[in-house]
This record gives sequence, structure tokens and C-alpha cells, in this order.
Amino acid sequence: MQHRHWHCHYQRFLGYVDRGDYDGSFFHRLVGGFILQGGGFKFDEATQNTNSITQQAPVVNEFGASNLQWTVAMAKLGGNPDSATNQWFINLGNNAGNLDNQNGGFTVFGNVIDGKNVVNTITGLRIINKGGAFAT
Repeated sequence: MQHRHWHCHYQRFLGYVDRGDYDGSFFHRLVGGFILQGGGFKFDEATQNTNSITQQAPVVNEFGASNLQWTVAMAKLGGNPDSATNQWFINLGNNAGNLDNQNGGFTVFGNVIDGKNVVNTITGLRIINKGGAFAT
């Protein structure tokens, strides 16, 4: 990947990580063979509540690298290519034909190198439909 195609998204992701914003977060969307998405919500064990992770300002879309299997990309709002904030996803299949051409393209900023077995284990877990953002 070339630097100009992912730099702001990568830095934004690291900011969430470094602040601990993703501590206690969970994957809230799984579409088998397509994506595993997280970064939007965390679970508070003390209150048993699900809370949204505070969003930083959105970043300008930096599409460049294809959404191939095992790449990590930023999620965004439909119809707004410059709306990526805290949510991200792992491409579980080759989604280049779809996601590279949709909504300005989805910016890939990383790759799963180690831990593919962990991702496969997660995607094999039972999905609990809690409705709304937690339906899948």
C-alpha cells in the first residue's frame, strides 16, 4: 500500500487504540464471507449496558488499496465517502468488486497478518440478534 492511500485513517485508528477507546469493545456485525465489523460499541460489565464509543471528527476518504481478503478498512455512512470515524471492518473475502466501487471506495489501512485463526474462530461463533445495530 502506498502511504497516501491510508495515512489519515491509520493514524485515526491508532488514536482510538492509544486512548483506550476500543477497550471493552466488541464486534457488532458479522456477515459471513463478507465482513466482521467493530469499533462502534463497548459493553460496560458494571451496568450491563452497551455504549457507543465516542467518535472523533470524520476523515476524508483515502481510497487506494483494494478490499481484498484479510484487509482492514474503515466503515462509513452510506452516501458520504468522507464519514469514517471509529468503526472499521475486516474483509472476510475478496470484496474489491463491491467495496472498491461503492461510496467512493472503502479505505484499506491494514492487513490481518497474524491472528487469522482468531478471526476465523470469532466468525464461527453464534450470532445473537439484539435488533438495530446489533441484528447481525
